[in-house]
Amino acid sequence: MARGNSLYLSLNDAPGISNCSPTCLTVWKPLLAEKRVNAGPGVLQANLGVILLQSGAHQVTYKGAPLYYYYKDINPETPTGRESVGSGSW
Repeated sequence: MARGNSLYLSLNDAPGISNCSPTCLTVWKPLLAEKRVNAGPGVLQANLGVILLQSGAHQVTYKGAPLYYYYKDINPETPTGRESVGSGSW
């Protein structure tokens, strides 16, 4: 995923649980972590975490909310996921 692109959360997720279906995951790509997650400027390290997905991958969370990229967001100047909330099957 491109650095600097918008991240999204879903109101359909429960804290610490992604409810994104396989169809949903084609539209909303999870922010994955391979190693320790480090907070960037303006983000408290204590607010970041990871959850284990059924695939075995680790998805980054913010205050328990799983984070996603929107598949049509190509660069930081074009965040379009907010207007496309109905996309995907949650």
